Amino acid sequence: MAVFIYAGIQSGKKVTGEIDGADIKEVSTKLRNQKIIPTSIKQSSKKDKTPQEMPISNAPIIFAGGNIHLNFGPWAKVPDKEILQFTKKISTMVKAGLPILDSIIMIRDQTLHVKMRSVASQICKDLNSGFSLSEAFAKHPTVFNNIYLNMLAAGEASGKLDDFLRKLVDLQEKTQKIVAGIKSALFYPIMLFTVATLITTFMLWKVVPVFEKMYGGMGLQLPGATLAILAASRFISDGNNILMIIGTVLTARFALKFLMNKIEPFRYFIHQRQLRLPLFGDIITKSVISRMTMIMANLQRAGVSIIDTLKIARSVTENLVFIYAINRISAKIVTGETLAKLFNDEKNVFPVQLAQLTAVGERTGNMEEMFQAISNYYEEEFDTVVKGLSTIIEPIMIVVIGAIIGALMVALYMPIFSMGQAIGGK
Repeated sequence: MAVFIYAGIQSGKKVTGEIDGADIKEVSTKLRNQKIIPTSIKQSSKKDKTPQEMPISNAPIIFAGGNIHLNFGPWAKVPDKEILQFTKKISTMVKAGLPILDSIIMIRDQTLHVKMRSVASQICKDLNSGFSLSEAFAKHPTVFNNIYLNMLAAGEASGKLDDFLRKLVDLQEKTQKIVAGIKSALFYPIMLFTVATLITTFMLWKVVPVFEKMYGGMGLQLPGATLAILAASRFISDGNNILMIIGTVLTARFALKFLMNKIEPFRYFIHQRQLRLPLFGDIITKSVISRMTMIMANLQRAGVSIIDTLKIARSVTENLVFIYAINRISAKIVTGETLAKLFNDEKNVFPVQLAQLTAVGERTGNMEEMFQAISNYYEEEFDTVVKGLSTIIEPIMIVVIGAIIGALMVALYMPIFSMGQAIGGK
């Protein structure tokens, strides 16, 4: 038997001590039986295991260990998939009984993303310095959001960190699935609109001038539709006009971004219009409710108060319409009103079904189970709408592209048809 020095969390408090065991795995099992979540286990006869990590820096380029690491642009932002993989590995290792610190050291050494590796290194340092897991993670708010940190804190306080890590993995997977669904729904219309624009531009730039030269030599009286197409072609062919269009688009984009960031009433107006878009508004609503109730289910299961739950759940969206509605509900919940009634009062924002299902949960006393059921229900609804949208939009856009090309060709050939009719009449 060897003597091991450990540090860990028990009932939300930091504890340290010594324990006998054959190896780290046996010691970890003993500690977990004592309801202690181990953060560090070291054999007393050995030197401390201090992580040898890449230096923490905000410099655009980091030199470490003879390697050059880029720390700007897309390389500085940790992708959601990287955070998911990081959480999955921690969850798996903690479930297997490995101490938190050893788990993160192993994961850090396997991580290739420079920013994620840097964050993992800092977390290891903080854990070695005596910080709790949630405190160490909270130092990186740009990587781990408020929901993530609250789930970690709830896991530590309840002594069920492995359960909450697994829930975090489920939450991240479902969130990424919803985001991917929204991107998928937008992909077809954006792609087909781009194709239609490119085809139209090509025809105006290369094909129409050929017809213009041909008709110019014939001296024909051209129909109005043909004249309009020729005018559009001359406009596109002028390089100054192209620069003007690009400048207008960039200016409009900059102005929109500025107004969205600086003028809150304008941002609210745009968010309101987004929710009223046919089909797309329904997709946004269902995705927000699915994620919101998923968070509420997990936080309620952890014993978080309904007021704090609403505040945390508010962070699942940046849409001000939902944020203002949740703020109003949070302000009124302290008056003793039921959550179901408050959701019903906001029926212009939240569907009536949400209030009805919440009322069932309040009557049965199983709010966390009801929130989970609501989340699953709206996730299925979201999937159905996305699939339906993809099915509808694809043929519609193909018809639109065909109609644009057809209209161009008819307008170009109208003088020839008119000339043929005139010759036939003679």
